[in-house]
Amino acid sequence: MSGKKAALNTAIAVRLQMSGQITFMVQKEGMPVNNYKLTGKTVVGSDRSADIHINDPLISPKHACVFKERSWWIIEDLSSENGTFVNENLIKKAPLFPDCKILMGNTYCKVIYSDNPQIETAIVKNSGEWVQLPRIIAHELKNYLQFFDAGLEQLKQDSKLIDRYSGQIKSLEMAGENMDELVQMLRAGCVKPRFEKINLNEVVWESIALVETMAHRQQINLITQIPDQPVIIVADANQIGRAVLNFLKNALEATPDYGYITVSVTVPSTHTAGICIKDTGHGMDKETLESFWTPLYTTRSNGNGLGAFIAKTAIVRHNGMVRADSALKQGTEIYIELPRTQKIV
Repeated sequence: MSGKKAALNTAIAVRLQMSGQITFMVQKEGMPVNNYKLTGKTVVGSDRSADIHINDPLISPKHACVFKERSWWIIEDLSSENGTFVNENLIKKAPLFPDCKILMGNTYCKVIYSDNPQIETAIVKNSGEWVQLPRIIAHELKNYLQFFDAGLEQLKQDSKLIDRYSGQIKSLEMAGENMDELVQMLRAGCVKPRFEKINLNEVVWESIALVETMAHRQQINLITQIPDQPVIIVADANQIGRAVLNFLKNALEATPDYGYITVSVTVPSTHTAGICIKDTGHGMDKETLESFWTPLYTTRSNGNGLGAFIAKTAIVRHNGMVRADSALKQGTEIYIELPRTQKIV
């Protein structure tokens, strides 16, 4: 019997499942509610040529525009006379989270998603059944990692081997830790968030503490701009912490010695909290930036191409958004925005 294994009838696919449609509910005092289903760029204004015409003297002829940007629904004020407010905050441009309220003039609008925004991890189809690929990979890695750890522990029992191969053993320990971290990261991509009240500042500080040694070794300056007052949000601390840690590690790998990484926590509105990670690294060209969130895409010889994808998975599952801005030789900026309230499960 041949030792070759039969090829599996397996197809690998990646699917980003975002809400393809939103309903724009327009309610003016004393008037019936009008519902508009949006599928593309939509201009809202008092002019009859606007895609959504609202008869309100305080609304400009072309007041605001709603459109999709990188799979996210966005509202942008079109230099209106009286401004556009999202959840009571005056905005120029802002993401539209489920059930957020928009005020233009004397008219309130509400955003309803046809489906909750979500992102599915890579999946594999075998014999007609869909199974999450990251869960399979994590399971197999964990099995091999147990043998790896057991063998390493046996090596460490021999004092002569420790003295002679201390450097190699230390490298193997670090490799084991990295593999275990990858397993946890893959599992996180398959697990729904467990929402509870957390202090976002503490989560970010814990992630910073995990990379401080690496930053010190590379003589990279970590600049923190984190408020003293707690920033309380409803989230899964483990998933958000791993996402922040992933972006911090990316920044460290991209930044040369004596460079800078700035980490800040902001409160752009009463309903949202932001995390910004900005480095002075080599940056990305347009093609690399466009592929940054694509699973299995990497420009590093030792990269796996899953970190950014799984980090984004966690953020989107929190009904948040994340964007990357970068240019060659100008560094990279990662901005995460999270709603401060969720349904606690």
